Amino acid sequence: MIAAREMAHASRPTLTEHIVRVAEPAAVAAFYKRHFGLVEVAAPTPGCIRLRGTADAVTVELQQATGSARAALNDGDVFWKLGTSWPDVRAKREALIAAGVAVTEPRQFRDIGFLCHLVDPEGFGLELLQHTFEPALSAPTPDAQPTAPLHITLRVADADASLAFYRERLHMRLLSRQRVDPYGFTLYFLASTEERPPSSDLDAVSNREWLWQRPYTCLELKHSDTSSQPGAAYHEAGHGPWGLGFTVRGAETARTVVVTDPDGYAARIRYEV
Repeated sequence: MIAAREMAHASRPTLTEHIVRVAEPAAVAAFYKRHFGLVEVAAPTPGCIRLRGTADAVTVELQQATGSARAALNDGDVFWKLGTSWPDVRAKREALIAAGVAVTEPRQFRDIGFLCHLVDPEGFGLELLQHTFEPALSAPTPDAQPTAPLHITLRVADADASLAFYRERLHMRLLSRQRVDPYGFTLYFLASTEERPPSSDLDAVSNREWLWQRPYTCLELKHSDTSSQPGAAYHEAGHGPWGLGFTVRGAETARTVVVTDPDGYAARIRYEV
């Protein structure tokens, strides 16, 4: 994908964008700006809206859906969510409920994290994940901003193939592996970073609170024991996550290429001089 000669003086690919096709971009943008503090930034092409949180987080690009059909959202076929991380999940939940947004009751999900869930105006899942297991890290004001869009979750059919694609072709680092045996799935967290977790054991529970406090966005790959080809339903419907955007800086020539991962999710790579 990236020639060795070019990589000699260019940066490694950095995860910079998440592209989602929605039926009503303006309404979705208003929701994220009001409730999650994202701000609108300049869009590279007409007809889309780009939102950003903290400096190290990805830009969320909302594109107009290409079809009237909406992908079915169910864990047996397609799964996607966007996660944000907070010092105090209870405080953020209370603020959302006061604003009329329905949010589930927070709970400690095994040894993964303290979290709760909601949906955006398109019905896509959102997760509020606390920086630490209970108790909260601090007592911030209810309108405190998230560390970042902490993770983008994609369901994958073949974990080995997906890990090879993102690690070897896009140079992402695997930071954590979290097996959830009672539910029959494994989570893999990758990021465009040189950081290493405190423990070299990728399965270590001790790494997880560290992971939830990172200032950059992670890609979470969810592999279930019964996973099928998950990306196809979104692409056929023309609605839902289209793919991820990566940036390579210091390239010899400016250009954009698009490749697909093993599940059909797109990876748009922008080369900048």
